[in-house]
Amino acid sequence: MRFLLLFLLCANSWMVSANEVIDVPSVQGVPTRTLVATVKEPRATILLFIGGDGLLRLTPSGQTEHGHTFVRSFGMWKAHGIEAVLVDSPEDLGNAMRGHQRGSQQHLNRVAEVVKHFKSKRPLWIFGHSMGTSTVAAFLGSNRPEIDLLQGYIVAGTHRGESVPAQIRLPALAIHHRLEGCPSTPIAASEAIIQSRSPDTPKAMVLLEGGTEPGHRCQSRSYHGFHGIEETLINTAAAFILKN
Repeated sequence: MRFLLLFLLCANSWMVSANEVIDVPSVQGVPTRTLVATVKEPRATILLFIGGDGLLRLTPSGQTEHGHTFVRSFGMWKAHGIEAVLVDSPEDLGNAMRGHQRGSQQHLNRVAEVVKHFKSKRPLWIFGHSMGTSTVAAFLGSNRPEIDLLQGYIVAGTHRGESVPAQIRLPALAIHHRLEGCPSTPIAASEAIIQSRSPDTPKAMVLLEGGTEPGHRCQSRSYHGFHGIEETLINTAAAFILKN
């Protein structure tokens, strides 16, 4: 038992040291904290925006108690040579029940700053889950010049009513669980985004199966949060990224 505990502590320390915390400067004053899963020779970079209130509460050492899908699967991107970036929010962004601030100028400023900071010679993608899809949709509809720095975007468990302007012709992938049970994130919301893309836009709509639902149907440990099939979620997204 002592050997096992020592092994787990060492493994956890390795995971922390393999990641990097970067505070992206912001015109809002308080920087936007990000956690980067470093890759030696990355083939692409993916910016990850969680749902709910957007608060990961990342510590200076990169720790978080949040159980979001993107946290649970954070290390899985490395197998595909993709640099993953978890994007925290220093302010409460609200949620589907009490209203959200994903389309506010303050939030979109932060998104634009993060996009600009992480843009390099390699392809840069943006990926939102649940209310994080509201961030993706709002940013792509904002007419900001930083949109041109993106290679493509992914939405999963899309929040109802979200849309992406027809003139955005970036490669688009939507992922949803076939047993989605949250009324705020119906499968039709993901389908609508893909169906509204122009014929010449690379796009795909993928329904996943499997996993378990030990938690609330609208929380991360559910079909909505791809609980138990995180690897399938990341493999699906990574394949689309590297193809496009």
